[in-house]
Amino acid sequence: MVYVHWVLYDLPTGTTGLGDGIAPSQLPAGTREGMNDWNRTGYGGPCPPIGVHRYFHKLYALDRALGNLGP
Repeated sequence: MVYVHWVLYDLPTGTTGLGDGIAPSQLPAGTREGMNDWNRTGYGGPCPPIGVHRYFHKLYALDRALGNLGP
């Protein structure tokens, strides 16, 4: 099963990284958060089952801001 732990979009073009344990209030100005698999915004930490598991990080670079995608 694949879980989405955190969704960020509209990060400013000059963003080069995010610090460990960053709070939503510390995200770069203009950054928006999308819904994760816990049906909320923000980071949902891992709670892996017993056994082997892997993590994949995906970055998509778009040529425009997406704006408010929420309801």
